Amino acid sequence: MLQLPQNRRVKSILKDNGVLSIYSEPVIIPFCPFAKVEIHRGEEEILSYTIHLGALPRSAIQLIDPSLSSQSYCFVIHAELRETASRTLEMRKMPIFLALDSRVQMEVWFVLLRCYATPELYGPPSPDPLDAFRCHRSLSLRVVEGRRLHRPVSSGDSMREKEMDSYCDIIIEGEIRGKTSVKKGTLRPLWNEDFEFTYISSWRHRLIDSDLPEHIDDVAIILKYIRRNREMVLGKVTLNMMDTELGKSTQAWHPVIFTARDGLSVERVGELDLKYKLEELVILMGSDYSEIGKVNRLCFKPNCSCYLISRMV
Repeated sequence: MLQLPQNRRVKSILKDNGVLSIYSEPVIIPFCPFAKVEIHRGEEEILSYTIHLGALPRSAIQLIDPSLSSQSYCFVIHAELRETASRTLEMRKMPIFLALDSRVQMEVWFVLLRCYATPELYGPPSPDPLDAFRCHRSLSLRVVEGRRLHRPVSSGDSMREKEMDSYCDIIIEGEIRGKTSVKKGTLRPLWNEDFEFTYISSWRHRLIDSDLPEHIDDVAIILKYIRRNREMVLGKVTLNMMDTELGKSTQAWHPVIFTARDGLSVERVGELDLKYKLEELVILMGSDYSEIGKVNRLCFKPNCSCYLISRMV
């Protein structure tokens, strides 16, 4: 059984043609003749979503970092679809968040769904798929600490010692992928927290497939603070992935920049100590590994235009 963030219990059926159907469990509601909304009654399950996995890139199926959810075993499917129960025919991008009861269940579902999705292929334009290859990037990020933090002058708010509760959001290609813990009552928060977004990664001590999008050019750390139970943006650090040397760890203090809503006021409101490393892994076609496979007994997934290397046996 799968579970949506709204605590809706659902049942999922994956067919051999790559169609994923998600059914909501029946909810029996006493009949009300004065109800102005449609009420589903009975014991039949209700079809909520139908997702054609073959139309999705594999990067559209992503793991959820545990720091973003109260559930330990979650992933998301970014798909363009419409709710089956809706009367509108308009298709819209709708992330479907799914949580499972155990690590094993999550790994099984995650691998199965990505097997039916389409791998991203690179290479020169050619009608021959053998000229293409897959490229996976990996990003390791450590949020170490902050210093000299203060609220922007343009906010008109004075800063006093030990008055800031702060944390960081990790944004990759416009989507939040991780979050640090909240450090309370300090102007020099120490996190020293690691985040792994990799092709083959020790994510909670197990190997997983990539949870990164196709391109990794826009990586930002948003520094926030909590004031009167409200989350406020203090500033932003942008990492330049285009100029990052592959395979080399980089650690430095980065300025935290606050930009006013009108874009006219720009102010430095502190610094963040960040350590990160960007790597790339090229995966060629299965035929390119044939000689190696004879020696190491590598296993390849059949009936696929592009192959993944599994563990050596």
